[in-house]
Amino acid sequence: MKKNFKNRNNGFTLVELIVVIVILAILAAILVPALLGYIDKAREKKDMLNAKNCLTAAQAELSSNYAK
Repeated sequence: MKKNFKNRNNGFTLVELIVVIVILAILAAILVPALLGYIDKAREKKDMLNAKNCLTAAQAELSSNYAK
């Protein structure tokens, strides 16, 4: 007995897989620069907060020394 292999619809075709990969690549190309921008902004904010904390500490030290 021979099985009929013409009507098997198992799995995906190569074209479908390539289309999905292309769509994922396009999404990645759009998202990666945006994420890098957010990371840079977060680093800048962290540096600004560190600078403000240093300024506050220096002012507190000067006030403490002035009171003596």
